[in-house]
Amino acid sequence: MAAGIVPPRLRHGDTIAVVSPSSAVRTRRFAAGVRAIEARGYRVRVYPHAHDCLGYLAGDDEARARDLQAALTDPGIAMVLCSRGGYGACRLLDRIDWEAVAAAPRLFSGYSDITSLHLAFAARTRVPTLHGLMAASLGDKLAPEPLACFWAMVEGFEPPYLMPSAGAAVRTVTPGVAEGRLAGGCITILTAALGCWEAPDLTGKMVILEDVGEPVYRMDRYVTQLIRGAGLGRAAGIVIGNATGWQRLSRKGPTLDELWDEIIAPLGVPAVAGFPMGHEPQPLTFPLGCMARLDACAGTLTLLESPVS
Repeated sequence: MAAGIVPPRLRHGDTIAVVSPSSAVRTRRFAAGVRAIEARGYRVRVYPHAHDCLGYLAGDDEARARDLQAALTDPGIAMVLCSRGGYGACRLLDRIDWEAVAAAPRLFSGYSDITSLHLAFAARTRVPTLHGLMAASLGDKLAPEPLACFWAMVEGFEPPYLMPSAGAAVRTVTPGVAEGRLAGGCITILTAALGCWEAPDLTGKMVILEDVGEPVYRMDRYVTQLIRGAGLGRAAGIVIGNATGWQRLSRKGPTLDELWDEIIAPLGVPAVAGFPMGHEPQPLTFPLGCMARLDACAGTLTLLESPVS
C-alpha cells in the first residue's frame, strides 16, 4: 500500500466520471473509449461540459473547473478519467478546492497536459494519481499489455508488480539500482510549472519523463531546466519514454538517445530510456506517488506499492 491517502480499488458496477480539463475530445475515439469501459463492467458518467469546444479548449475555464471539482468530490464517483490532454489544465488549478479533493480520495488518470493536475495533486493532497490511459486512448487499438497494466492499477494488484515492457527498446543510460516514489510526466508541462505553487521537486524521486512533438534541442532546454531548477540531478532514478515525433523535427544535432547520454548520464543517477509511456501507441500506466525499484542494468521497473487499497 502506498503512503498517503490511498483511494479504494474499482469494483465492477462502480461509476467512472469522464471530464475534459484540457482540449476538446475527438468524438469517435471518445465514444469507443466509453464503450470499452462499459464492456469492462463499469458505469460511465460523462460530465456536462466534456464535449464543449472553445477554440483549443474544451469550453471555458469556469465550466471545465466546475465539472472537474464535481467529479473529484461526488461520493458516487469511484474514478475520474480525463477524456484527453491537449492544453488548458493549468488554467484550472487555482479554481479547484484541493482540501475538498484531499478529503474524498478516488482514482484519477490522464497524461500529457494532465501532468498539471498530477502536480497539483502531489502538492496539495497525499493522493496517488495515475499517469496513464484516458477515455480517448482507451478507444485506440491497445495491445493486451498496456490494457492489463491499466486495469491492474485501478482494480488492484499484489506488489511487487513488474511493469511490462515486452517489445520496447529499453536501454541503459546509467547503470545502477534505485528506489523512490514515482513522479514526473510530460516534460514540457513539468518545466512550465517551475515558479508556480505546483512546481515539482524531483529530489529523491523515481522520475518518469516523456513528451510529444518536440525537437531534440527543445528537449535539451527543458531537461536542463529540470536539472537546474527541479532537482532532477538529485533524483533516485530516471525512466525516460520518448519525445514522440522528434525525428521529423530534428534535422541537425544529436539524436534523442545521444542527448540522454550527454545530459542524463553525467548525473550519475540510474537511468533507462525507451520505456513505453505517454504519447506512445502502447503506453503503460504509472502510479505517481507509489514506491518503485529501477534496475537500470536489466531495464526493469518494479512497483513496490499499489495505488489502491
